[in-house]
Amino acid sequence: MNVNRLLHTVSILLLSSLSYSALAGIINLGAASNYNAFIHQNFSSTGSDVEGRVAAGGNVSISNYSINIKNSQQLYTDTNVLPALVVGGDLNFTSGQIAGDVYVGGDYTPTGSGTITNGSLNNMAVAPVAPINFDTEFAFLNDLSANLGLLAANGVAKDLYSSNQYLKGAGENDLANDLHVFNLNASDMLFNVYHLSAVDQGDTVLLNIAGTDITTSWGDFGGDNNSATSLRNMSDNVIFNFFEAETLNINAALYGSILAPKADIKAPYGVIWGQVIANSWQGNTQINDNPLANQSNNAPALVEPAVTVPEPSSFIILALGLFALFAFRRQ
Repeated sequence: MNVNRLLHTVSILLLSSLSYSALAGIINLGAASNYNAFIHQNFSSTGSDVEGRVAAGGNVSISNYSINIKNSQQLYTDTNVLPALVVGGDLNFTSGQIAGDVYVGGDYTPTGSGTITNGSLNNMAVAPVAPINFDTEFAFLNDLSANLGLLAANGVAKDLYSSNQYLKGAGENDLANDLHVFNLNASDMLFNVYHLSAVDQGDTVLLNIAGTDITTSWGDFGGDNNSATSLRNMSDNVIFNFFEAETLNINAALYGSILAPKADIKAPYGVIWGQVIANSWQGNTQINDNPLANQSNNAPALVEPAVTVPEPSSFIILALGLFALFAFRRQ
């Protein structure tokens, strides 16, 4: 046996003996991580609310609407750090309440009964708060969404009956922040009931949904109320990644955050428990404060595999391989 063949043999032994955990589910959403709704262009709605903060790069038109209020109380009070509402264009706010500072890049003439409480109206051009470069942030988010969409599935989606879809994750273990990836398409958004299994509490569930024009069913995507790992009960760890969507019509109650940076969303009614990232938003669906739990601005733009930790047998094989190499070189 020559040295090159020995090296090849040792490499195979090492690779076969390494123990890999699941993908680490820590996501970096950039500036969007601070907002309940983060919209590239225009945002319009009436007769509803966003419980957390809102940022839109275009015009915002809202009436009979509230922002940054949950259970009749101001949700985020650190408005000296981040405002309740950022508007890159013009603001049309005729009725309702915004709790916290408001920053507007275009025009806003107060009309009707819309009020700003516990904060003030500010001109973004002279605002002391750090401005948002929406084009830069959405270039980053588009890359993130596309890269997440390229991840190989380690979960299995099975359709049973006419209205049930079963999502089986990569499996339960004692490791933290595993990422369970399901690769779906537009037709998978037409079921009424979704059942999630084989995941741990605290894991991240990534639903990659392919398709440029997507419409959801009229159902409730929450799943089993009695299951600790249903989409409903894990909503702060669920991401709906519409990585190809250009139009997205949401008619269902969704439990999880929506990453659809290229999509124009129409959502006439219902509730979303999570963050919404989209090109534009039109609709009266309520957006509840439920930020993605497993996210960090220090994380890489793309989810990376967890660190590989060799098992004890790997070190033994490595030691034997090094010893053999030393012996052959001596000869």
